[in-house]
Amino acid sequence: MKQATAPLIYPGSRTPWEAQHAKRGQLCEVVREFEDADGDLHEVGDRWTLLGTGFNKFEDLMWLGVRATDATEWLLPLDWTVDSQSDVLEHWSTYVRPAG
Repeated sequence: MKQATAPLIYPGSRTPWEAQHAKRGQLCEVVREFEDADGDLHEVGDRWTLLGTGFNKFEDLMWLGVRATDATEWLLPLDWTVDSQSDVLEHWSTYVRPAG
């Protein structure tokens, strides 16, 4: 994950991925650990708020903008071409769920 250098703002409607898997502004919790495209491990119990998503079609990379519980904002990359990360993207609810 990379810390955002400016506040993350996602204008417009939700992306198709968000419409199927996650809701902007929702507090999420990792329920099955996974590694992102930067090699950072997201462990069970990690929590963040989803701010929005973006997709880089040239790199098949999905960027999730998240706000940690300490209010820092991060860009979490997941690569569609890496089997383990595409599994996270395609089966999001088995890795991350709304925190309740």
